[in-house]
Amino acid sequence: MSGLLTHRHSPLYFGIAAMVSIATLILLRAPLPAGLAEGHAMVPELSRLGGCVRCHTDEGIDPGCLACHDEIQAQLDSNSGYHAYLAETAEGDRCTSCHVDHFGGHFQVAGAVAWSDLDRDAFDHPHLEFSLLGAHDALECDTCHNPEFTPVIATLEFPEITRKQTFLGLGQDCMECHEDPHAGGLSPTCTECHDQNAFVPAPHFDHDEHYELGCAHDELECQGCHEIPEQAASSELRSLPFDQVRGLECLECHETPHRVEFSKDCFDCHPKKACVWQEGQKAMTASLHEETGFPMGRAHIEVDCAECHPSNLEYALRFPDPAHPDYQRSTETCEGCHDDEHQGQFEESYTRCRECHEIDGFNPSAFSISDHSVWPLEGSHLAVLCGGCHLVPEKENSTRVYVGTETECASCHQDPHLGQFAESAGDDCQRCHSTPVDWAAPGFDHDLDSRFPLDGDHVQVPCASCHPTVERPDGSSVVQYRPLGRECQDCHERPVRKPKSG
Repeated sequence: MSGLLTHRHSPLYFGIAAMVSIATLILLRAPLPAGLAEGHAMVPELSRLGGCVRCHTDEGIDPGCLACHDEIQAQLDSNSGYHAYLAETAEGDRCTSCHVDHFGGHFQVAGAVAWSDLDRDAFDHPHLEFSLLGAHDALECDTCHNPEFTPVIATLEFPEITRKQTFLGLGQDCMECHEDPHAGGLSPTCTECHDQNAFVPAPHFDHDEHYELGCAHDELECQGCHEIPEQAASSELRSLPFDQVRGLECLECHETPHRVEFSKDCFDCHPKKACVWQEGQKAMTASLHEETGFPMGRAHIEVDCAECHPSNLEYALRFPDPAHPDYQRSTETCEGCHDDEHQGQFEESYTRCRECHEIDGFNPSAFSISDHSVWPLEGSHLAVLCGGCHLVPEKENSTRVYVGTETECASCHQDPHLGQFAESAGDDCQRCHSTPVDWAAPGFDHDLDSRFPLDGDHVQVPCASCHPTVERPDGSSVVQYRPLGRECQDCHERPVRKPKSG
């Protein structure tokens, strides 16, 4: 032993032995050229002697990588995902083209080197239908690729070792990142209605395909028709499940303003796109109006709706309720719309207009000859128009006078005798003319009513022979009845006697 120590080559032998020992120790403890990246360093089998062949197989790096990374192999097998997209374009050791190792524990295999000269935040997802557009184009990668949205990724061989950062497993549906604001009530494909620019408005949604909106409905908030269920109302999102609506029929959302139940559907009169609800009155027909209880006769059919239903009134006044005790717009209560044409003349005699007038027209009235009892119509009076006796006074807002009309002949007729009988008969024409049936058939008895009884030949004499028509000083002419002489010579010449012959 002492000879070995004093031998001149001893330092060389000891140096070689020390180097071999150190090399062996390094080989056993750290067989790689540099430390493994953090993810790989967590796998004990890769850090031991012989661990190199797990990745560096005789077939190359790719088979070694895919032997562990079954999730990548699954993408290649299903021809989906970004790695399948790259497999069609890359050549050689495709894994090491982006993912390198042996740069120490701080190094990320899927880090900056993997992106090469690309800007990670500018990655356009060429392998996906979900390309970044609109609002998504401005997002940072970590906004979507973060543990909140990404499922836990681990290999089958080492399930206990999960990945801290990965771009795998992120779903392409909107609901993978966003909470459903419709509470699952609509199509699962958000892009049927929305695009990536903004959630509101939904440019691909056509409301008319579900319910045609008109001018009035266009102005409503969604909440006005779409109910918010309890589970949505309690959510912080306060989502709107648009499949839950108050109803599709008018009466499911609106109380009917009509007093009767019409046979027609609401949309028959009020089109969905009618900007003014009152335009529905244009569809009102005579037969439809009859369903209200008020048939439109030939007179009312010509009247504009606004005459009876003024547009400046609120609905309750514009269309009064027939069930109200004060309702006066029925077919029997004309005064609900019309002023009393007769200004109260018939209030004591008649309780309603319909006793004399028909709904089809004010004229002619149903007032008959037999109803004309105060002054019975006979003879020539039957041919006289009502206005001939019932006059309109010449003063403002006057109406034709029916009640209280004078019944004396002189109130309508001029005295044809020009006052000859004023002292004896006054205005009582019927003292001589006993009936108005025939003026020319007098009730005058010459024997009793005059001072000159008719007898003998006088009975056959025409009246005009004794009562001539004379002209008065004022130029008028009249049949003279008085004064007349009663002596014979007043009418007859005295006869001349001839002398007797001798």
